[in-house]
Amino acid sequence: MFQLWFKDWRRRRLVRRPTPAHWPGILEQRLWYWGYLSAPQQQRLLGLIAIFLKEKEVVVPAGIAEPEAVRLTVAGAACLMLLGFEDTYCFDRIQTIVLTLRPFRQQVQVAAVDGLFGDMLASGAYSRNAPVALSWLDVQRECATPEFGANVVIHEFAHHIDDLDGAMAGDPPFPTLALVGRWKEVSRREFERLNELQAAGVETVIDPYGLGDPVEFFAVSCEAFFCNPLGLEEEHAELYGLLQLLFRLDPKPWFGD
Repeated sequence: MFQLWFKDWRRRRLVRRPTPAHWPGILEQRLWYWGYLSAPQQQRLLGLIAIFLKEKEVVVPAGIAEPEAVRLTVAGAACLMLLGFEDTYCFDRIQTIVLTLRPFRQQVQVAAVDGLFGDMLASGAYSRNAPVALSWLDVQRECATPEFGANVVIHEFAHHIDDLDGAMAGDPPFPTLALVGRWKEVSRREFERLNELQAAGVETVIDPYGLGDPVEFFAVSCEAFFCNPLGLEEEHAELYGLLQLLFRLDPKPWFGD
């Protein structure tokens, strides 16, 4: 208990300190969300970024220029997910983030055939007790503009949130059992609906990549929540409402609503 108290005390002390004066300018250029955040949200984001960069190692390859700006971009995108809270939690189980120059090959299980594995190009990867891997090519372009409707940083850190209860199963840590049950009911229904829309060739707000399993469905739903909240609320209102409760945040004002 003392250790947890000390960590919180140390973090609160850190966020009370002024952050470097040039950080907002970098975030304005690199993280398109920055200019749409309220002044209190900007201040909280700066504090969370300070915690993130103090406690975690962000490994930037030699081939990537301006490493400080790169680290700020990654930290800023991840910490957007924490803006609705008031505590100092900052993805405690993640210690290292490793950037690659471009998408990398990752071995994944073939969904249709149990036990078989294949290679695919990936923009990111999360695994418990391992570094988070991110393709800088994708991070850079997705953080610079909302036009992609996706964000690999949010996707991979959503897996961490799913994993907070010790099991990645696509059921995030809602504060009550009733909300956990509601999420399971609504997400199962929306998963089936997404499958039907994909089979009919209908373009969807939620990335069809989420049809792989409930774990990926949760991650792409989080991407849609932070990258296309207007569309998500219009097409999947119940899912949107539950994610609002989970993140204690409504990102629609960032998108001109």
